[in-house]
Amino acid sequence: MPRVKRAKPRTRKTHNQIVRANATPNPFAAIEHKLPSSVPSLGDLRKRYSTRNMIQITELSQASSFEVIPLSSIQHTIIFGRDGGLIGYHIPAAYFSTFISSTFSETLVHQLKLLPRSCSQKNMQQRRQIPHTRTYSFWRGCRSEDVLEYSAVYLRDNKNGEKGKAFVDHCAVLWNTIATIYALLWPTSFREITQTHILPEHVSPLAYPFVSLTINTGTTESPVMAKPHRDTGDAFYSISCLYPFGNFTGGELVLWELERCIPLKSGDAFLFPAHLITHSNLSVQGERHSMVAYTKEDIISYYSRRSIDNEK
Repeated sequence: MPRVKRAKPRTRKTHNQIVRANATPNPFAAIEHKLPSSVPSLGDLRKRYSTRNMIQITELSQASSFEVIPLSSIQHTIIFGRDGGLIGYHIPAAYFSTFISSTFSETLVHQLKLLPRSCSQKNMQQRRQIPHTRTYSFWRGCRSEDVLEYSAVYLRDNKNGEKGKAFVDHCAVLWNTIATIYALLWPTSFREITQTHILPEHVSPLAYPFVSLTINTGTTESPVMAKPHRDTGDAFYSISCLYPFGNFTGGELVLWELERCIPLKSGDAFLFPAHLITHSNLSVQGERHSMVAYTKEDIISYYSRRSIDNEK
């Protein structure tokens, strides 16, 4: 069977046009952190984009010398590059308490442990060294036609008692809250990834507004602690969301090109272009799990093709 080629990033507008069209508001009075000119801007990262490694990392220990961006436990934090491009956005756990039950995190861990024991995905184990992971999404099930099907692991987790669906349903309030923030900060990207009216009736996003959800399960002996990587299959103009949870300390998110660390706590959320920035974690103590919500470039290509077909 022929191998499917990855969709090439689209070049619809220049970076400056995109920045001007998406003049970033600050609707939540977030603490603003502007990166110095010595590190790449969002425009630089997009120009340098490649599916191959963008930087050479010789020693993981060098991350311990990176500047730590201070985060508030109450206020949001917004991170800009020198060109005004929005590179990262932190939502503290306390913000979600207005919308989410106080037992959300406890129930989340409980439902995670009810999921069938997952076999390691080859990519995650070898390249990112995350031993226990699963991805809930839908893909092109047929290589010659635009036929979408749920991922095999999601279908498997729903065979006995619909445990996968129960996990997804429990997380819906979290992703809906984040969707409101995404729509305000990246309106063009949000419209692009939420063309759900184009989808066939038998599939729907599993972490709306994001299409895909990767769930990483840790233990006290082996907490989730990713090695340096980029999520190169993500939609080129999209943003991913990282949500760590559990009972842990450490595990700061390392942003290698920016030479910065983000000290995320359990229940915080961080939005950033995970396909443009090489990222990993510092050492962790305790039981750390994480979820990553994102949309693949292949899905954006599917939306584009279907939109053209519908106009004919």
